[in-house]
Amino acid sequence: MLSIFNKSLERLAFSGSNIFIKNKGKNAGIAIEVEYIFPLHGKEPEILVHEDGNPVRRYRIQTIAANPDLNGQFLHSSIRILANSAVMIDGIISKSKSDHSTWTDKEYEAVRL
Repeated sequence: MLSIFNKSLERLAFSGSNIFIKNKGKNAGIAIEVEYIFPLHGKEPEILVHEDGNPVRRYRIQTIAANPDLNGQFLHSSIRILANSAVMIDGIISKSKSDHSTWTDKEYEAVRL
């Protein structure tokens, strides 16, 4: 089990609002799923995706009227990389780093990138 976890760390890394994906060599064709909590900075924060050292995507998280400023909040996310290297990111926005609402809660706010 530990070797599977280590492969995930080699394939995917995080720093602040950045996702670093390695698609070359032994990482090619490896599907993984990792949960990560992004700290959000700025009214409409951005998530940056890098592939093999090159920036490839910039996602701006736009606000809604009920939550017009995301600064200081968190995105509790699930990042999936499929065997064909497609990337899927889903997340729930929360004011807490340790807890988030569920889809049945009134304040539930989710994003898909």
